[in-house]
Amino acid sequence: MRLKTVSSVTFALTCLFGASSALPADPTLDVRAAPQAGLPQDVPDTKTAFDEVSDPIPFDKQKLFSTEPPRPIGQALRQRLTFGANLAATVYCARVQNQREFNCGAPCEQSDPDGQVLFVQGDGYSDPHQSVNWLPNEKAVSVVVQGANLEDLRGIFNVLAFVPLPPANPIRNTLYTFGSNATNPIASIISILQNDISTVHGGFLATWARSYDKTLAATKTALGAHPEAIKIIIAGHSLGSAIGLLTLLAFLSDIGTDLPYEYLGYGSPRVFSPLGADLVDNVVSNPSAGTTYHHVHHNNDPVPHLGPIALNFLHAQNEVFLPDTDSPTALFCPGVENINCSLGRTNFTVNDHAGPYFGRIIGRDGVDCAGGGGV
Repeated sequence: MRLKTVSSVTFALTCLFGASSALPADPTLDVRAAPQAGLPQDVPDTKTAFDEVSDPIPFDKQKLFSTEPPRPIGQALRQRLTFGANLAATVYCARVQNQREFNCGAPCEQSDPDGQVLFVQGDGYSDPHQSVNWLPNEKAVSVVVQGANLEDLRGIFNVLAFVPLPPANPIRNTLYTFGSNATNPIASIISILQNDISTVHGGFLATWARSYDKTLAATKTALGAHPEAIKIIIAGHSLGSAIGLLTLLAFLSDIGTDLPYEYLGYGSPRVFSPLGADLVDNVVSNPSAGTTYHHVHHNNDPVPHLGPIALNFLHAQNEVFLPDTDSPTALFCPGVENINCSLGRTNFTVNDHAGPYFGRIIGRDGVDCAGGGGV
């Protein structure tokens, strides 16, 4: 998102949030009345591994519109999310987009100073830029996806095309292969019986589909060139986090599970219908999928409220919330759509979409790129 272009963005979001605030009549689900005070302050870590909030919550402990108090994340997860924020910012830099150099200043240096850009696609308008990289210090192949260009009508359409569509075959295969074997198989069984009532945001799905074949081919080539790889990392911001989630699910079918996956999303919109989000929860809870998954929302960012709940969209689990721009506090949000986290915020501020996320601004304006920002 371009931070200086607030007027068109604000107009579009204002038109939407009249609908998105149409929440269920049940007062226990009325997030508009949810208090924002009383969030817990930092408490001592009680575990030392990646750990206390890294593992997905078992499905039977999840609560939709949870009121359970968030808890501060541990240092290990904070380090991974800081790494991911820097990585997500790299694809906004001109040297990555145009020169295919992992030499973009602070974002590149703080994600992997020895990184290599292996493949780039996208125009920054209808199709966000994507890079496939080799990160030797991580021993990982990474896919990084840029957010929407909201100065361009094509970019706006990608975000606002809320038409629900059935998931593409590799995504569907993952949802029903790994989702049906997870801690709660009921959701996937019901979905199959009711003929694919799990759906995906149509604009995100169409944008993903235009680029996926090339991303898949480039990732397979990178893995072939680097047999020492020990994992696949997928990072994205805004629309890029939505495309990244769809790519993660497709990779689980098309590449397989010989290597573990790490997904790091920032300023993430809602991607799936409630049943689809349940299946995503099942996938990331399934040990055989070998996946860690977190999406980070910052303060009063409006984008995590798209697509609207009123239009039958929900986030999956494992939200991390940054409640205050001027504080380093980062909270893990138990359950699904916890009202003490992003869902409870209604005083939207467009500029919060760019962060900072663990000290890193992510977006077309404000990213600290050596050589300048790209399209």
